[in-house]
Amino acid sequence: MDVTDAVVSIALILLVIRQLRGRRLTLLSLLWPVLLVAWAGVEYLGAVPPYASDRALVALLGAMGAALGVTCGVLTRVEARAGVVVARASWSAAAAWVAGMGGRLAFGLLALHGGERIIADASVRLDLHAAATWSTALITMALAEVVARTAVLAVRHRVVTRRIAADRNPPLAIRLTAPANDGGPEG
Repeated sequence: MDVTDAVVSIALILLVIRQLRGRRLTLLSLLWPVLLVAWAGVEYLGAVPPYASDRALVALLGAMGAALGVTCGVLTRVEARAGVVVARASWSAAAAWVAGMGGRLAFGLLALHGGERIIADASVRLDLHAAATWSTALITMALAEVVARTAVLAVRHRVVTRRIAADRNPPLAIRLTAPANDGGPEG
């Protein structure tokens, strides 16, 4: 892990922390975390070694990342405010997100600052065959977490956007049957 890795991890953690107060949810705000993790994947993602134990670790961490991402997306409130879509992360959503992103950051710091023996022992116990398996598994986890969260929020964004559009333009039948306000005692 170098400075760029740490900055990417911190940026992804801040993504959800910033949403605790509620932020406008746009196409750009949905896509930039995906682009950031895709860039990290291109930079760091290696081939998965052809051993079952290595592949199992990559699959397990990928599934964990997807579960954390879905959890974060479901626990984030998506609503209309003044005609725009706003996402507001709950504390539980932030906790799920930080568990994944922070866990990867902690693993990287451990690897750099005296944890090599711990990681080597874990690799032996897990029967891992390649040094790159850990980084591949962790990048896969990050990618799965971001893509899963983005997918959930994109679907919820679409639902709220349609609701906003329907409120602005009610169906013709409703407009035709609505009573007119003619200033009389009922209106």
